[in-house]
Amino acid sequence: FADPAGGFFDTPKDHETLIVRTHNVFDNALPSANAVAGRALLRLARLKNDTSYLLAGGGALKAGGSAATRAPTGAETMTLVTLQYLDTVNTSAADAPPSKVVKGPVTVYGIMRKTPGGASLTITVQVKEGWHINAVKPLDPALIPTSIRVTVPSGLTAGAIRYPQARTVKLGFSAEPVSVYTGAVRIELPVAGRQPAAGSPDFATIRVRFQACDDRACLAPETAVVAVAIPR
Repeated sequence: FADPAGGFFDTPKDHETLIVRTHNVFDNALPSANAVAGRALLRLARLKNDTSYLLAGGGALKAGGSAATRAPTGAETMTLVTLQYLDTVNTSAADAPPSKVVKGPVTVYGIMRKTPGGASLTITVQVKEGWHINAVKPLDPALIPTSIRVTVPSGLTAGAIRYPQARTVKLGFSAEPVSVYTGAVRIELPVAGRQPAAGSPDFATIRVRFQACDDRACLAPETAVVAVAIPR
């Protein structure tokens, strides 16, 4: 029962009205549910190489950190999971995705620049001449649209993604015109927040899923995963 501020409540949202909804971090006969959830999220982060699970696990630890600090012997599982989290953060920083990825005729990279209200993230998808990638709305339902998923560290918030204007072209393999991107495709989004929270990764993870085609046929869909450094 996720708490938007971090951690997990002991009761669901539709539970009978209580004076306060708690998220207990202390062990009893069984380990703390928040600590167990945090451990599961950290395992998922490693198994799936997905920092969104790492951020959620860190949120659970942050929510219970002050209580565990006051009575560490009552929150041993939470303390052990916190050590695991710190080890995972250090490992994740060392094993960050590359800053540039080449998938066939497509190259993906990004850059983040500071702005007065936070930062601006620009993702560049460079498509070789003679090729294109399908637009976010390719018109032909049989084609795979370009999509982007951005994961930023705790303390930052990714805004709405702004895709560029697509071109409508007629291709040899399609009976109807399709919507495509060609050349240097730049996708932008704002990022709110000054700096990542303490212990969070110092990079954003970008996942770009696309399908590259020429005038005759399309390649299999690809996903490029790149890291973009957070400006200090």
